[in-house]
Amino acid sequence: MNIQLRALLSSDVNQIQYICNNQKVTQFLGDNYPFPFTIKDAKQLLVNMVNSKNVRGIIVDDVLAGCIGVKEHEGNLAHILELGFYLGEDYWGKGIMARIIPMFLNEHVTVHFPTIHRITARALTNNVGSCKVLEKSGFTLEGVLKDGFYRDQVFYDDSIYGLIVKSINK
Repeated sequence: MNIQLRALLSSDVNQIQYICNNQKVTQFLGDNYPFPFTIKDAKQLLVNMVNSKNVRGIIVDDVLAGCIGVKEHEGNLAHILELGFYLGEDYWGKGIMARIIPMFLNEHVTVHFPTIHRITARALTNNVGSCKVLEKSGFTLEGVLKDGFYRDQVFYDDSIYGLIVKSINK
């Protein structure tokens, strides 16, 4: 299986819509990912992602399988990035994210954000796969926000993970 990262393209719109028009994928994501997820939603999402240094497409055997990216903060939090990612259901359980997260951190974050000291990530506690892959990638569970995430009229516990950049294997 050939796995790589690349910038997102406007032509990725149909594949983004296909991946995100799956409630099993979007149930763990924020407000930018409604369900159903339409072509219009995909186009709107891509406006901010195309040409962004912060987001990369996850490519598996030449097919866009998901996305990974970081959110920058300002002021007293400017030394922190927040990592986020999703993967199409067709690619779950194949060890892809366990390879992609270290690849993204080593080949992208350390290059484009050389002054970053800390990376955080959030995963809903019931999203066991994301919690496991974060821990496998060197993140430490730092706390749980009880009922910290609200989606579709349901509260979820939100696990907060952290990684100090000097601990990234370069």
